[in-house]
Amino acid sequence: MFWVKKANNAIVLDYLKKRVLKTVMGNHEHQMSFLDYHGGVMYHVSTWGKNERSIVKPSRVRLSCNISRCLFAVAALLLYVAPVHAGFVSFGNGDSAFEMEFVSIGNAGNTADTNGIPSSVGSVHYEYQIGKYEATRGMIEAYNTAYGSVNEQTITLSDMESRDGNGLNRPAVGISWNEAARFVNWLNTSQDYSPAYKFTTSGVNHHISLWELGDEGYDANNPFRNTGAIFALPTVDEWYKAAYFDPVDSTWRSYASLDGEAPRAVASGTDDNTAVYQQAPEAGPSDVAQAGGPNAYGVVGMSGNIWEWEESSFDLTNSKNDLNRGIRGGYWNFTTVSLSSSWRTDRYPTFKSNPGIGFRVVNLQTAVPEPASLSIFAMTALVCLLRRKGKRAY
Repeated sequence: MFWVKKANNAIVLDYLKKRVLKTVMGNHEHQMSFLDYHGGVMYHVSTWGKNERSIVKPSRVRLSCNISRCLFAVAALLLYVAPVHAGFVSFGNGDSAFEMEFVSIGNAGNTADTNGIPSSVGSVHYEYQIGKYEATRGMIEAYNTAYGSVNEQTITLSDMESRDGNGLNRPAVGISWNEAARFVNWLNTSQDYSPAYKFTTSGVNHHISLWELGDEGYDANNPFRNTGAIFALPTVDEWYKAAYFDPVDSTWRSYASLDGEAPRAVASGTDDNTAVYQQAPEAGPSDVAQAGGPNAYGVVGMSGNIWEWEESSFDLTNSKNDLNRGIRGGYWNFTTVSLSSSWRTDRYPTFKSNPGIGFRVVNLQTAVPEPASLSIFAMTALVCLLRRKGKRAY
C-alpha cells in the first residue's frame, strides 16, 4: 500500500479545514498511495515520480455511502493517535514560495524541570511542532515580497556581508521580537488562520496590544497569543521542552545535544553532539541546516549559531506589551554556559541591533498520522466492513 525510497516527504491530512489529502514531497524518487473520501465516493489516489513535485492519477473505488463514510471517519480518527515526526508546510506563492519543516514534540503532560532557568519550566500539556531549523533570511525576503513591501511593513535584517555573507539559508538575524511577530502573523493570515498577535498600529516594529476579554481567541493565561492561531513564537516552556527534554526516557538534559552533554564547538556541520559556538566575531552564523547536530527530538541549532526569541516575557507574566522578552540558546561567538538549560537572558521587544538574534516558529496544528499506519489501518477497516455488509467494491 505504501512505499518510499527516500524519507524526505510527508503527507498532511487537513480533514477539518479542507477534507482533502495533500502530499508534500522532496526531490527524490517516491511512490505512494492513499484513500480520499469525497461526495460519497472513495478515491484511491496513487502518486509517483522522480525529481518532480508530484504526479497524481486517481481511480474511483465506489462503495456504499455508509461504508465509505465509516472508513474515512476511522482514518480521520487516526489524527489523534498516530503523530508524525516531521512535516513540511508551504507558504507564499510564485517567487515568494517557501517551505518550513517542523518536528513534532510529543510527551504531552510531561513534568517540569526544576533544575533549569527559570525554575519549574518546560511542562507542556499538549503536543505541538517546532521548526526543525531557525527561520532564514530567505523566508523574510519572501514575506517582504508577498506582504511587507506592499503594506509598508518591510522587515530589514542585519547586513552580514562582512560575516561570511547574506545567503538565503542563513538565519534571519537583526530582527526584533515585534518584527518576528509580524512575520508569524503573516504565516497565519496567509493560510486563513487568526493572527497570533494583536497589532493595532501599522509600524512594523511597533508593540503589540494584549488580547482582551471579549476578543475571539482570548486566553487569560497568555494574553500575548490568540488561541485561533496555528503558528507562533515559542513560549518559554515550548522552547525549553523542545531543546532539553529527552522523549525516550522522559528526563531533562542540561544541553540541547543528542547525548545531553556540552556539544563540541564547530564552525559548521551536522555531526552529532556539535554546535556552532566559540567562533570569532567575524565568522558569523552558519546556514541553518549546518548549525550542528540534532538534539533528542531531531531539532537543529537550539544550541549556538544564534540567540532565539521566546514569545514569553522575561518575568513570565505576559502582562504588558513592552516587557522584555526572553532569548535563549547562545550564538556563534559565545561560550558553553550560554547553551545550557541554566542560561536565559532578555531584550526589549523593539531591539534589533544585535546581529546574533533570530527566531524559530512553532506549529500548533493537530499532529498528523504516519502514512503507513493510516494505510494499513484503513485497509483493515475496509475489509472488515465489506465482509460485514456483504458488499463488494467495483
